[in-house]
Amino acid sequence: MVDDILKCIHNEFKYVLISCDINNEIKELTFKGSEEKFQNTLGSYFRRIIFDEKGKDELKESIKEKLKTNDKNDEDKEKVNTISPDIINNAIESSQTYQIIPLTIPNEKNDFLGINCYIDDIGRIKKLPYNSRASRICSTEIYGDAFLSKTYDNEDFKRCDFTISEYDEFLKNPPKSENR
Repeated sequence: MVDDILKCIHNEFKYVLISCDINNEIKELTFKGSEEKFQNTLGSYFRRIIFDEKGKDELKESIKEKLKTNDKNDEDKEKVNTISPDIINNAIESSQTYQIIPLTIPNEKNDFLGINCYIDDIGRIKKLPYNSRASRICSTEIYGDAFLSKTYDNEDFKRCDFTISEYDEFLKNPPKSENR
């Protein structure tokens, strides 16, 4: 099913970029092409912001700690200390993608239209600026830029226009976080 969605070809649709810089206007962007290319476009956008060495070190330590807590015995915990730095660096570089925050879930009541917010999944670790506008809409702390996009998702899947006027409405009346 996921492969089918990635192969989906979209007619031109609009989506918005919410800059973390409050002085920057909201941008309405357009895209035409495959879902896979759209997802790669978002991933490339977020990967372009490389975090500083201190942030990388914090992420490395976080990964090591997570591995240690997941290992059940002392022998496995000791193996974590012998993991090559290159392996961890590769994991960090390849993991820099985005997180999807569903703002509305497609259902019969909303004609199967879903609104999603796309954010840098490690924006805080990268020490990106707080995004007050996206945080208000998502009801959670967002660091770095964010995108909002609309989909139709019933039997078929397609991207639909999400415009600045819809963004303005979401900013005035953020969707409730329960039932997401």
